[in-house]
Amino acid sequence: MALRKLVASQGIEEEKRITEVRMNLNILEENMTVIFPYDLPSCNEDMRLLDILLCCLPNAIKAIEEASNVKIMEPQKYPLTTSRMASLCDLEVVKDTAPSHDKLVNFYRAYRRYYTHNN
Repeated sequence: MALRKLVASQGIEEEKRITEVRMNLNILEENMTVIFPYDLPSCNEDMRLLDILLCCLPNAIKAIEEASNVKIMEPQKYPLTTSRMASLCDLEVVKDTAPSHDKLVNFYRAYRRYYTHNN
């Protein structure tokens, strides 16, 4: 929800949303070993629901950063999170099903234009 609100905001509101997203990422980073007490999945059949949700984030975050011209995800601040995300994104099932970066950037740019011009 915070990422969606970030894309649709600008100015002071955008800064508040960036802070909110980073707070959420901090909570995720601090709890990675609790949330994911098991090793990384080694194949597509081993993926759990939280792994599936987590592997969707990197592409979306990178596209939102580019579309909104902001920096959200800094690997040095979130090493456990970014490491797990990268490992999940290397799975064939994720590579085969994830939308392209360009399509996501175009989508978020259009989304941002619509909401920042109509509000």
